[in-house]
Amino acid sequence: MVETPISGDTWYYAVSGRRFGPMDANLLRQLIAGGQVAADTPVWKAGMADWVAADQVRELATAMARPPGPPPLPGTTGATGPYPPVYQQPVQPVVTPTGEPASEQKNLAVLAWAGGIIAGFIPSLIIWLINMEKKNWLADQAREAFNFQLTLLIAYFVAGFLCIVFIGFLLLPVIWIVALIFSILGAVKTGAGKDYRCALAIRFFR
Repeated sequence: MVETPISGDTWYYAVSGRRFGPMDANLLRQLIAGGQVAADTPVWKAGMADWVAADQVRELATAMARPPGPPPLPGTTGATGPYPPVYQQPVQPVVTPTGEPASEQKNLAVLAWAGGIIAGFIPSLIIWLINMEKKNWLADQAREAFNFQLTLLIAYFVAGFLCIVFIGFLLLPVIWIVALIFSILGAVKTGAGKDYRCALAIRFFR
């Protein structure tokens, strides 16, 4: 079990590939006690070599311990009854910190958008297919980038066809510039962990 002091430290925890934090130790203990952070939830703070399960940190594991029940009443042998209503301690509201995608997800989302400048729809398609079943933030952003690349592909095809009347020669560089601008915007937004929706994308896949 990991020995680490938690007073005054800034903590993070991760669920389904998304990182939540920063937060102080008291808030993290409240989340654990309220069941919002499970025993196997990865947690981390500065100074730790890697993410570890919450129940592996001694100071956090104490927040998971439940107090023992009362002993049997004198003269009784166990569970018989009717029983009086069980007193339930009021649950204090717990504020959940704002979550943001983990660094790995942000990096892959940037690749899905910026990679389209060179490799077209291939990077976004691969990343989307890998994460499709997870239905997480990365899958959503990779699908949006893939839809944008399909929209560009159709635009290039139409412009290429119109080259027979010379209009296509004017459209091709315009399409390329638009692709460059929106791909960079998507990379910047997702690199900051924000959702990005391209106004020009036709959403073939939702």
